[in-house]
Amino acid sequence: MFFGGSVEVDLDKSGIMFGQDVSQVCLAFAGNGDDSEVGIFGNVQQKTLQVVYDGAGGRVGFGASGCD
Repeated sequence: MFFGGSVEVDLDKSGIMFGQDVSQVCLAFAGNGDDSEVGIFGNVQQKTLQVVYDGAGGRVGFGASGCD
């Protein structure tokens, strides 16, 4: 996944599809082609990352080794 400022976050394949059972599988996130719209980075994918929120600085950071 790519963000402004040339920031790239590698997504773990385990967080791309979410399977309830063999007959129901859902895409765990959806693309957003409009940079002016809000994007949602799903909690399924976030479980594989450390997510750091800097509210005062208006930044979000990502690192390896989340909650898995």
